[in-house]
Amino acid sequence: MKAEELQSQLELDLVLLAETGLGGPQLIQVYGEIPAEVNPEALFGQRNPLHQSLQSGQILLINNISETEDWNESPLLNALETKAFVALPITTQTGREAAVLGISQNELAPFTEEDDQLFELISRQVGSAINNLRLLTDTGQRLREVNILLDFSQQLGGLEPKRILQILIESAFEVLPSINAGVVALWDPNSDSLQPQAAKGFSDEEAILRVEYSASETITGHVYSQGKSQRLDEVDFSRNFNLVLDNLLNYRDATGGRLP
Repeated sequence: MKAEELQSQLELDLVLLAETGLGGPQLIQVYGEIPAEVNPEALFGQRNPLHQSLQSGQILLINNISETEDWNESPLLNALETKAFVALPITTQTGREAAVLGISQNELAPFTEEDDQLFELISRQVGSAINNLRLLTDTGQRLREVNILLDFSQQLGGLEPKRILQILIESAFEVLPSINAGVVALWDPNSDSLQPQAAKGFSDEEAILRVEYSASETITGHVYSQGKSQRLDEVDFSRNFNLVLDNLLNYRDATGGRLP
């Protein structure tokens, strides 16, 4: 059920959506007309049922806030002229992710036990819908990756090693569309280093092919020597790309001075 449908079917004046974020709960959407002088985001941090439902996982059904001591002094509810409200948490397989607050500016009929069961069902169905959508998205991504792998495999027959490596990096760009540049290197036991063989996305690809990565002093070498993939959220260039002067100059020329 969409927020607009919830608003229409329950004859609510406003519907507010919040989600958990890295910096804590965040108000992400408001459906309905709010007074021009009211800023819901500024009031969201103060005590309110949307915030509580998101944090506690409680379903809150209040048909008349004037009869409750808990909510008749809430700044957010008062600013939105709330007389009654419904707050629903949204829980998925990864935990409690969002909450919905439906506001009525008129008193509602008392909620019944059947109403409690209905809203609990709505909360579960929304969580299940999110899970199913993510499953479909993940499945589609996996199928796309399998197709790329099959396409890569079909291109290998009869190709020279250098061309195979170039197809490898082109396929990597399809799997990881957010990357800007990449290089494929092979181990050279004579120089005890990784030697780039194919590259893509560099301003000077000939320069990046002249960069050598030692096994002990670069992140590329560590990945090779340890045999384990790594993902760095932040790169310390001087530590992760500890290159000798000639390699450093080639790297600068290849990237136009930009750091990863």
